Amino acid sequence: MSKLVFELPNAQTPGYLRRAKKGLEFKERMAAGVDPTSIDDMVNFLLDFVSEPEDREEAKEALFDANEEQFSNLLDLVTGENKVENPTADGKPSTKSELLEKE
Repeated sequence: MSKLVFELPNAQTPGYLRRAKKGLEFKERMAAGVDPTSIDDMVNFLLDFVSEPEDREEAKEALFDANEEQFSNLLDLVTGENKVENPTADGKPSTKSELLEKE
């Protein structure tokens, strides 16, 4: 079983407004009706934050295997909309988040 590990941006990560804008654009596009191009664009946007697996095609496939709630949560975490604490072992602060598991 491989894990999809995200290097999540934090308050000091440059590009906050760019990520927030892109996230809002994706949410608006989804509300208007999802099309194949929108899905590819969202996966490619999130792919930039995946640290594991290192193989980009494997990471992309893992993103495509996410369910709707997981995908939405990942998008919210990357854009800063989701203020929940990152899931980490023993409550230790980390910028890594292992949110999806793939067999």
